[in-house]
Amino acid sequence: IDVKVGEVVISSGLGGFFPKGLPLGVVRSVSKKEADLFQRITVAPFVNHAGIEEVLVVMTPKGEIK
Repeated sequence: IDVKVGEVVISSGLGGFFPKGLPLGVVRSVSKKEADLFQRITVAPFVNHAGIEEVLVVMTPKGEIK
């Protein structure tokens, strides 16, 4: 899945800390080396969540968001 600068990042609801669909921030940069499995994404948060230590980003193909 291609992530694009300007897209909004939302919570998945997995883990039980945040409800599904909570807006977290906006994608500021995306990079990926051709041989890598993962993309490196920089996200600017909407709110200063000083207590957050880890974030898991889960994406679905376009049109499958429920």
